[in-house]
Amino acid sequence: MTVIGTLNVVSLVASMRKQWLLDLLLEKRIDLACVQETKIETREQESTREFFKRHYQVFVSHSSGKSGGCAVFVRRKHFLRVCPDIGHDDCGRISYVDCILANTLIRVICLYAPNNMSERKSFFELINSVVDTPAKVILAGDFNCVESSEDRFPRRAQADNSVKVLRSVLKENNLIDVIELARPNNTQRYTHWQGDSSARLDRIYISDEFEFKDARYDVSPVPFSDHGLVTFEWRAGTSHLSTPHTSGHWKLNESLMEDDEFSTIIKEKLRLAAENSVFDAVSWEILKAEVKSEAMSYGERKAREKNLKKKELLHNLKTLIAADDSSPGNFREDIKAIKCELLTLMKERYMGAVVRSREKLVERDEQPSKLFQFFEKQRIKCNTIRQIRDENGQSFSTQEEIADVFYEEYVRTFQKKDACDGRLAENMLQQLQNEVSEEIRERTNTEIVESEIRWAIRKMPSNKSPGPDGIGSAFYKKFLDQLTPLLQKVFKDIFKRKLLPPTMRQSLVVLIPKPHSGNDIPSVSNFRPISLLCTDYKVLTRILARRLERGIAEVVGDHQTYAIKSRSITHNLHAMRTVCEAAEAFNTPLAVLQIDLSRAFDRVDHEFLFRILKRINVGDVLSDWVRLCYTDISTKILVNGKKTGKISVQSSVRQGCPLSPLLFALYLEPLCKAIKTDEGIRGLQLPTKELKILAFADDVSIIFSEEKELLRALDIIREFCAVSGARLNLAKSTGTWLGNWVCKPSSVLGMKWSSSLEKYLGVPLTLTPPSHETWSVKLQKMRASLLPWRTRQIHLIQRSFVCNTVPFPSLMYAAQAIPIDASTVSKAHRLFATFVWQSPMEKTRRTNLFLSLQAGGFALVHVALKVKISRFLLFRDSSDAITRWSFQSLGSAHLSQWVVGTSEQPKAAKCLRFYKEIAEAIKFFELRYSWEYLQQVKKKKLYWDTVSSMFPAPLYRNGLESSAGKDVLRRVRSLPVSPKTKNFFIRFHTETLPVKTWLENKGFYLPIGTNCSFCGERETLLHVFLDCKGAFCFWADFRYIFQCNFEPSWESLKFLYFGEERGVEFESLVAMALHALWLCRTLHVEAAPVRKTAWQLFRERAEWTLSAVSTVPDDVNHAWLQIKQQIKKSVVARNAQPPWKERL
Repeated sequence: MTVIGTLNVVSLVASMRKQWLLDLLLEKRIDLACVQETKIETREQESTREFFKRHYQVFVSHSSGKSGGCAVFVRRKHFLRVCPDIGHDDCGRISYVDCILANTLIRVICLYAPNNMSERKSFFELINSVVDTPAKVILAGDFNCVESSEDRFPRRAQADNSVKVLRSVLKENNLIDVIELARPNNTQRYTHWQGDSSARLDRIYISDEFEFKDARYDVSPVPFSDHGLVTFEWRAGTSHLSTPHTSGHWKLNESLMEDDEFSTIIKEKLRLAAENSVFDAVSWEILKAEVKSEAMSYGERKAREKNLKKKELLHNLKTLIAADDSSPGNFREDIKAIKCELLTLMKERYMGAVVRSREKLVERDEQPSKLFQFFEKQRIKCNTIRQIRDENGQSFSTQEEIADVFYEEYVRTFQKKDACDGRLAENMLQQLQNEVSEEIRERTNTEIVESEIRWAIRKMPSNKSPGPDGIGSAFYKKFLDQLTPLLQKVFKDIFKRKLLPPTMRQSLVVLIPKPHSGNDIPSVSNFRPISLLCTDYKVLTRILARRLERGIAEVVGDHQTYAIKSRSITHNLHAMRTVCEAAEAFNTPLAVLQIDLSRAFDRVDHEFLFRILKRINVGDVLSDWVRLCYTDISTKILVNGKKTGKISVQSSVRQGCPLSPLLFALYLEPLCKAIKTDEGIRGLQLPTKELKILAFADDVSIIFSEEKELLRALDIIREFCAVSGARLNLAKSTGTWLGNWVCKPSSVLGMKWSSSLEKYLGVPLTLTPPSHETWSVKLQKMRASLLPWRTRQIHLIQRSFVCNTVPFPSLMYAAQAIPIDASTVSKAHRLFATFVWQSPMEKTRRTNLFLSLQAGGFALVHVALKVKISRFLLFRDSSDAITRWSFQSLGSAHLSQWVVGTSEQPKAAKCLRFYKEIAEAIKFFELRYSWEYLQQVKKKKLYWDTVSSMFPAPLYRNGLESSAGKDVLRRVRSLPVSPKTKNFFIRFHTETLPVKTWLENKGFYLPIGTNCSFCGERETLLHVFLDCKGAFCFWADFRYIFQCNFEPSWESLKFLYFGEERGVEFESLVAMALHALWLCRTLHVEAAPVRKTAWQLFRERAEWTLSAVSTVPDDVNHAWLQIKQQIKKSVVARNAQPPWKERL
């Protein structure tokens, strides 16, 4: 058993109090103790260590000012070894040690947080540098705040900004409060008592990587303190925090693709396969099995070697620590080198967490960290099914019962449907009048060639889960040249046999939760089944999909936009908005029926689908390929990491297959054509076109103008369901009354009806301008989407990129179809700006953010301008009859300068604000550009030309317009330096570093004035990095170390431009040097836990960079080799026989 405790002792000055503490620690059998408010000063440290020497090693951070000091106590036991390079701050608030506990490197951190909230907030911001380590962490102490109102009595809400910072640190480093993990020994929750109030101020947090069992948590009152002793006891064993379930099937480790030895083995196997003159589908299955076997054995061998290396490093570290105890100081550097190598090895495990968490790295230099382990854990938690409700409403909670519910439901869903009436099916297929042209049919019904296979493999997306064989796209891309001719032979043999090989016929279904009420027990329909298919199957179907899409536009009408090349969902949005506007503006009765086809993709009848392919005459070859892709196929369902039994799939198109979207569009076309050609349904009648139906995937909407049309449409839908396997769900189908109806019932045939189209394809198409509440909800969702990114280690420009790619598309999706008010745009800009700066205070003029990187900005998207461009391009480029009619008729009051209006004039204008925005956009661009330019300009060019004309150059570039170095912000993104250095340099370039003169200009009160703390001169950016005595000496050393004639100027530093002869290596060194100078100053001014010289900090930055470029061969990059030699004292030499072994 291992026991850790934390206690605020109030004082340890008196010998009697020391004895009380020692007795308590021994009584509770505590191995690791974090003690706060020791009141031990520098001169008393040695006597304290001597007092506890027999039982504990004591590592003290002495008291200073308001801080009472703190200490870490480590029990003298054989399974605990303490590394000599301990750490503490100069303020008596942090003390930490690295230990080897049960063959695991851990860091024990004791902290004593300030009472003042603002000081505590700054303190928590600084401790991240101590907590951020690949080693497992134990963080304990007196936090002087609580995370929840439940931890305080009396319970009351209290605003404390420091708690937000603490939570961020805990989340980023994947630390968990032990009270959530252990079985309490008593009901005592509070740890501090003062008068009538109590609070849980003393807490212990541990990394969730710890493996233990039989954990216990206890709080014991202590007679000599107003705080209780908090203890956490555990026994090594199976991890209490292990993930609930694993993936359930083997996947090829894609990092093996970078292993030269493994690549050589696979290439040899592929070479032998290529020499086989009768290589066929059977040979391919055998080859894949051999690759899997080789990958598994090779991966296991590499894992064993890594574990052996880790054990050897731990053994060496223990040996060194024991030797250092006998001869203090002789082995410190060797211990540091071994520990550094061990931590680097441990850090590799984070990359696996990145893959499993499904989180995206913004750029290659974003370092995998413990935060991704938190994301992985959250993803597993969200996807774990704890309860399920079957079709009878009965709920189940055990793993076996949940799996059985899914299995039985999908057996029913995928089974072959009863034979339909042939005459009825033929009548439905008669709706398909068009065929694929003979020219396209001849081009698409040929043998698969190597060029198609190469194209398909290159187009395969990366980082996607593989199918049952476990071999992902990375393998095919790595061995593209070797695999292409083999796959051509395999596909030829498959077509000859008319049967896919076994692994290509199999799939694995994963269940993705759909949004639903959190209080309801989900049913099977609340999960979207996604088929994980083998990569070779997806290569084949991608080729077939490319061929099929060439002719599908001739068959599928423009009422369907899903999966059809050159068609977009925005067409549906604009068309449906036009329907709503026309009904209101002309007071015309119209209605929209949005039908719900229950699990539409899963109920596609294969025979009906094959008959459609024959009807449209896609050709025998392509038709046979599609048929064999759905012959004798099966699947298994992955439920909480466990596979169900095999299910024969005799209906459905697989969601996840490249061919499925096109097949589903074809499957739905008979229904769409039946509605469109039926004379009993009028829909919206326009002068040049009639609009009756709009479809995007399984989202089908029917427009009608009389109630009898509704009944006719339902009859057609039922006929379609009878022959196709589809099922209409009236309970989930909805309707909307638009315009002037005599009666607007709220329920018709069991369907809910309303008077406004509250949501269509995710966008609210209400008849009045969208309310403040509509956009407020959208802004809340955008804010929530940015939350996971707030703690990511990314620099400012990357944060701007995140805003452009995560929340903005969802806003723009709605804004391109409905009006958006200026207030919403302003709030979106504010949200983006505060996210970029990581602060409520924007550090510079907001317009600077919108400028391009070349112009000195962050390339942050300007929402209002994007909306204007969308409106203008819609007007300029739209050619479909519905949109042009809306401009001429509905928008005539605003667009009469540019279009010829119709005789029809809208009676109501309150719903036509969208056309006013179009007119404003046209006028906006007319004032700036000629129509000759506007008629041919591309969207991207129009945006950047307008941004450069709207916003002035940044003030921080005034007088420094170096033409050679203006692209510095673009160059710094690719420098091989750490993200923190990049972040620093961006703030340095934009002059937003908090030097004293900058703080004074921003209105901050500076009690100690604006003079430099080192030399007494006025502290400006120019002074800090050039004129200060410390900077002057640093640059002199820089010139000496690197033997360069380098005289830094303000312009050369800001633009990182030092002439053509100096390349990216020198730019990287200067960026790291600037960062080191700044860190040295801030660590001194902020009284950081650990202070270092500028050169020490520079070497740390250089170590990161040299590690990042270590894969570059020395004979290729001579510059980095020279830099390695020049700062070799900062680099740990990796020798086969370390020098400390010789000294031992």
